[in-house]
Amino acid sequence: MKYKTVEELLSDPKRWTQKANARDSDGAEVRFDSDDAVCWCLWGAMAKVIPMHDRTRVHADINNLIEEGAVQFNDTHTHAEVLALVKEAGI
Repeated sequence: MKYKTVEELLSDPKRWTQKANARDSDGAEVRFDSDDAVCWCLWGAMAKVIPMHDRTRVHADINNLIEEGAVQFNDTHTHAEVLALVKEAGI
């Protein structure tokens, strides 16, 4: 399935992870663009969904909303908090 937004991709907590860009169904770390990926962190989801030419702008937008970077935010906050940030950023 192709997701149109980061919010759509991460809306289900089963498709979200921490401490890795993406994981497979066994929980092993994989690349965000791997066919085996079943869950993503905030950064991995942005890389999967947002076209390369827009990623820098989106990362800057996210970083303007939070004190720490997207990776640190993802790894130190709950799924609900990450999803709220995604909604606030409109991604």
